[in-house]
Amino acid sequence: MRVICHYEGISVILMDNNEIINEIKTNIDSGNLIIGFNNVERAVKKDAVKKIIIASNIPKDKEDTLKNLAVLNSCEVFKISTNNEDLGAICKKQYNIVVVGLV
Repeated sequence: MRVICHYEGISVILMDNNEIINEIKTNIDSGNLIIGFNNVERAVKKDAVKKIIIASNIPKDKEDTLKNLAVLNSCEVFKISTNNEDLGAICKKQYNIVVVGLV
């Protein structure tokens, strides 16, 4: 299920968590997953990311930065209801993750 929300001219796609989580899990070992705000931000600027997946509790300033970059680089933004602690566990990391990018 996809729900598209428009936020200040930016389309944010809200998807079923299971669908996105499965996509993250399949890309973890393949090297197609970029983890962390700084890494995703750099990759988006280089136009190397197709999808940005953000946790439900990402700080507002970081969310706005990623959304603006996504518009400039024609990249999809997905906000999931999973928090940063759980997103870290899904990515098999022992730390919190607020954003991942899919190449």
